[in-house]
Amino acid sequence: MIQRLLGITVAALCALGGAGCGSPFLHPAASASTSDPGLIGEWATAEPMEIRASIAPPLSGSTGTAYAVALTVHEHGEFKTALNLDLMLTEINGDRYMDLFLSRPERDKLVGAYGFLVVPVHQVMKAVRDGDTLKVWSFRGDWLENHTTRGLFAHDRVTVGGGEVPLVTAPMERIRELLARHGGDPAAFGDPIVLQRVHAAGSK
Repeated sequence: MIQRLLGITVAALCALGGAGCGSPFLHPAASASTSDPGLIGEWATAEPMEIRASIAPPLSGSTGTAYAVALTVHEHGEFKTALNLDLMLTEINGDRYMDLFLSRPERDKLVGAYGFLVVPVHQVMKAVRDGDTLKVWSFRGDWLENHTTRGLFAHDRVTVGGGEVPLVTAPMERIRELLARHGGDPAAFGDPIVLQRVHAAGSK
């Protein structure tokens, strides 16, 4: 039962993996946050998988508070999902990562329906912003399962939509160690999702 309800929150974040599903993390990767004012605004990918993200600044305006993300996903023009997320930025070994987590209202909806059995998860994505282009890469848990470091970084599998998704269950310090070791290994990440800034009419 717990695994099935865990799968609900995994499925909710799978849309961020584009054509595939990036592996979720049971624990956060952001031990300390960084900021990037250039993230604030509207972003979108091209079809057929259109991901639109509206990123708002932290309510407090201070480093250490999550950015608010309103996300919608369409595939071939068909609506797939809409989510509200919290986004924390963290630096690990010179690379930047987004730690995405369902927003409090989204979590409260699930708790209201399923009680304490709901286990929210984190989506940890490597991120590079170059001006008005934002690239993000999802971590591939199947790579971890077949890599020589298996056993060093705890993971499991959860059922999502009739299939199985690797779930990284290691605590935060081991997650950061994992990403510090292998953040530069392209085999550990899926193909990039490329988002472009959406400019308002009449602006450049």
